[in-house]
Amino acid sequence: MNDIFVGAETDAPFWIGTAEFISDTRDSAAIHVAALLSTETNGERLFAAEQSFSGNKMLAVWRKAFPERKFRPDFDGPHVEVTLDASKSTKLLKEMEGRSWYTLEQTVLANVANLV
Repeated sequence: MNDIFVGAETDAPFWIGTAEFISDTRDSAAIHVAALLSTETNGERLFAAEQSFSGNKMLAVWRKAFPERKFRPDFDGPHVEVTLDASKSTKLLKEMEGRSWYTLEQTVLANVANLV
């Protein structure tokens, strides 16, 4: 992802057009800790992601946040939107952290904060 941000020539990563989910590391950490502390999870496997993601969505966030920068064109091919049931993880985040998920924009921008 950072290679694309700085404009390095790189092959399209495997996640560009596939159905993928993004998880902010802060959310992942909170879900893991909450799952350990909760008496309701009972060793259950939980999704630590909530929103669909694509390379083109990432590029759109960057273009909006950094209008002075030039980014590569959108990747070709369709992005398959999929959903998953993250309701238990969402509930744990709310109960343990008092918040919801970090947004796609917050996550993508945090990932490149050290590059700007």
